[in-house]
Amino acid sequence: SELGLPMPDWAEVNSAADLNDFLAKHGSVAILKTPTGGYDGKGVRVVRSVADAEDWLALGKPLLVEEKVDFVREVAQLSARNVSGEWKSWPLVQTVQKDGVCAEVLSPAPNADLVQAAMIAKRIAEGLDVTGVLAVEMFETADGKYLINELAMRPHNSGHFSIEGSLTSQFEQHLRAVLGLPLGSPAPRGHVAMLNAIGALPDPAAVLAVPGARLHDYGKEARPGRKVGHVTVVADDDWLTELHLPGDRGVVPEPGPLVLAKVEYLNPGGSVKDRIAVRMVDAAEQAGLQPGDRVGIWSPNNAEWVVTQFATAKAGLILVNINPAYRLAELEYAEQLFRRNRQWPVI
Repeated sequence: SELGLPMPDWAEVNSAADLNDFLAKHGSVAILKTPTGGYDGKGVRVVRSVADAEDWLALGKPLLVEEKVDFVREVAQLSARNVSGEWKSWPLVQTVQKDGVCAEVLSPAPNADLVQAAMIAKRIAEGLDVTGVLAVEMFETADGKYLINELAMRPHNSGHFSIEGSLTSQFEQHLRAVLGLPLGSPAPRGHVAMLNAIGALPDPAAVLAVPGARLHDYGKEARPGRKVGHVTVVADDDWLTELHLPGDRGVVPEPGPLVLAKVEYLNPGGSVKDRIAVRMVDAAEQAGLQPGDRVGIWSPNNAEWVVTQFATAKAGLILVNINPAYRLAELEYAEQLFRRNRQWPVI
């Protein structure tokens, strides 16, 4: 609250009267939390009356109550700050919860406001003088705003995707930060999907038969609701990260034709729209693409809407921005793609 950042309304609860007062002001429903010991749905419950919290109130310890947010999805922003104040962030991820436990993580979060999320995390890291990895879990509302839910000042489950999915994992970055070393690049290696293995591990042979999949076994005893490992898959194309554990009905589709065009504003004072449209059409012709083929776009200047409006009309292509969420590290990522795919025209 002191940093002036967006978050749900909340209050400290020390009595039944405190809880009743908050409920009366917030539609008779709220989220009650224990100040310590909460994780994976533990220490959190929805309350509609004092009766729903009698056991916790009887302990005589302070509780936290916050308004119940009407959100469309949950996201998490991972970043790191070292002892010298250097700060870097990974792409915002989307998290999917099942029974209060994170079940899936998608990086980058589709159709997300990366700047808004990153700036929230940066202000927290600087305002609280954080050293190390910081995970900011947030709610996304229907109007596209992010509200802070929880903070974790440590490597976090939502960041495990970075082991294979980033140039620098959250674990390496954390060590760099606390040792006062320069932070590594958090640039992504591609689109990433991570599935937590909850309760028990899937069959390793079945998982490793999935192209690009990696299985992590935490060595924990299996029990209901417990994270005992995770599966990660990295792909250049976000279609490939529709990953399902063996036994699911989901299918990992094959990628379609893809051409990568690098679009830059070389002359901001000129006719940007027409110039980009012509370049895209030329690139499509060089690659031998036909109307209906999918085209990937990398643009450091937010020109996707220009390309979509003008190049589509002239070339009849279906444009897919394969890099919509990498504003903070797009150059390194694009260079990786260019090196691996030299047949793609670069304009």
